[in-house]
Amino acid sequence: NVYKRQVEASRRLFTRREFLWWSAALGASAALPLAWIGKAPIRLGFVGLGSRGRRTLVACSELPGVEITALCDRCADALRSAISLAGSAANLATEEARQLFAEPRLDAVVLAVPAAAQLELAAAACAEEKDVFLLRPLPCDPKRMREVAQEAAKHRRQVQVARVTGFALEPGMAGGLV
Repeated sequence: NVYKRQVEASRRLFTRREFLWWSAALGASAALPLAWIGKAPIRLGFVGLGSRGRRTLVACSELPGVEITALCDRCADALRSAISLAGSAANLATEEARQLFAEPRLDAVVLAVPAAAQLELAAAACAEEKDVFLLRPLPCDPKRMREVAQEAAKHRRQVQVARVTGFALEPGMAGGLV
């Protein structure tokens, strides 16, 4: 009976989706350096603007102290849709991720890309001195994962990975990301 009451009470506090989101979002907060707390706005770029990328974009755009600075997707329709969501703050919209990484006003990038591309893009972002948050679980490629870790260490960057399958931020729930 006690266990059953605890389970019922926990269901009233969080849905399964909310629990998974908060678990991933709390881990994601480690991707942003402590030096940013209480300072200038955090300028985020997004690569991959499918449903996960757009949902995360909306959630982050609602946070105080966060500016959506740059957007990237190979699909022109997804890019146009994200531009309308981000508003005038996004001063760079491109189909090339490396162009986004080279943006000097960008602090960190959110990668919502297919698993096959994410390790290469994460390493490239670190090389351009950007912190990285990956919205998908990593592919099992130890050699490439070591390369990303080495690139992050070399440039003193943070790389954080959402370890939850099906991870997506709900609007209004991105506080743990920043």
